[in-house]
Amino acid sequence: MCGRRKEDEEVIFNACVELDRVCLLEICGKIDNKILTPHTTYAAYLIFKLAPNAWGLSNPFQRTEIILAGDSVSQHCVCLNIREREQFNPWWDRPLPGGDTEEMSDDVILPKVRGDGWLEVELGEFNSGDGIDGDVSMSLTENKGSHWKNGLILIGIEVRPKH
Repeated sequence: MCGRRKEDEEVIFNACVELDRVCLLEICGKIDNKILTPHTTYAAYLIFKLAPNAWGLSNPFQRTEIILAGDSVSQHCVCLNIREREQFNPWWDRPLPGGDTEEMSDDVILPKVRGDGWLEVELGEFNSGDGIDGDVSMSLTENKGSHWKNGLILIGIEVRPKH
């Protein structure tokens, strides 16, 4: 991810990264499946905030994928900035993002506010099985084309048991 390191006193972690006017978006992470509790369903979450000047994160939707030991086990579409879909573009004075707006449907996953004030969006879920050898890879990427975007403040990806 291209961006700048951002010190944030609200962060439990030491630092986060703020997306700063980029065209392509790809956020990836992985964890060794062997360190997870066997036979447990986990979910991976992207933990983030949106800067007041965030734009370009509502359309097109982003695609998420979870790969366990080389097999794709979960794929979704997410919308990181739902409020932007209702705002106006100050440059053109028309609704964002223009003529190629994807329709919002029930299968598009939206962010939720956490107790600490940050947002999280589920990237997908997987079952750790009986200690399957291999990595669990998690990703969020641009769904279609490449569009300019700004203002995503990212802590990282959190993996936790799904309740």
